[in-house]
Amino acid sequence: MFWKIFKAPVLLISAILISFYGHAQQDEMAISNFPVLEDFSTNPALFGYWQTPSFGIIYNGGLEKHQFPNNQTTLFYNQGNETNGFGAEFSRKAQGYSTQSNFKLGYSRSGTVSKSLKWRAGGAIKYAHIKNDYESLLFPDQIDPYYGFVLESSEGLSNNSPSSFVTAEFGASLQYHKLMVNIHGENIAPILLSGEDDQKAEFFSSRSYDYLPATLRVNAVYQFTFANDFFLSPGFQINSDFSKPNPVSSALVNFQWRSIVMANYSYSSNGMVKFMAGGRIKDKLSLTAGASIYSDNKITGYTDRIFYHFSIFTQL
Repeated sequence: MFWKIFKAPVLLISAILISFYGHAQQDEMAISNFPVLEDFSTNPALFGYWQTPSFGIIYNGGLEKHQFPNNQTTLFYNQGNETNGFGAEFSRKAQGYSTQSNFKLGYSRSGTVSKSLKWRAGGAIKYAHIKNDYESLLFPDQIDPYYGFVLESSEGLSNNSPSSFVTAEFGASLQYHKLMVNIHGENIAPILLSGEDDQKAEFFSSRSYDYLPATLRVNAVYQFTFANDFFLSPGFQINSDFSKPNPVSSALVNFQWRSIVMANYSYSSNGMVKFMAGGRIKDKLSLTAGASIYSDNKITGYTDRIFYHFSIFTQL
């Protein structure tokens, strides 16, 4: 099953790696100038990737006001040096009647195996606070405008007590010339530890799976460099949610001229098509904006829903 998903991307990356061996010097990936690849702001292995103090704001939101809210705002900050990196992230997510606030602190370590191969690894602890507010969704029996099925009256619902959890994350990254491979795991400590020591696993409460599912994300990006500082970066990603039977795979193409303008396109196996564009407006301040739409009827409630993406990123 997994080999069928990974086969084509692995063969493509292998062919690129063989063809371009020794033809590029290793330095910062151009795609990192715009936070279109989630790992640069969330994967603890890449905390401190820019070395200089860097921070940004990312907003992802969808659904109109008369429908259930579905949006997330993230603020991140990280800095480091050639070997150590530190990062912090705060995010607030509103979905339906639930509001989730997260705070994460992480540390990374980097090193070189050779002149061509560089590695990074990191870990983070995240505190999550979840609150349900049924009172904001009082309605009589009606057809739900989001999912389309008949809803019962919400007048009898009572708010649950807020829930808080502590979870762990880990990340790893390898960069070989212009090829970068990243791995990011969230809330999988209970899965890794439960078979060895139930008491250790209990520290990271399995109840957190109800709100913070265990996920594992793997992606790879290769950067082609053309004349006049044009960069083309194709890549792929596999995102596995342990609570769901099948992982979601996606492919992306990022086009960039220097650090001034950028265009990005990605398509996922769940039917999501995403377009992004960005530009550097002053010194090291960049803006990114885009939209995504679930074009196929593969996710209940998301067909033809447009989600918007905005980010501001700067380096001191």
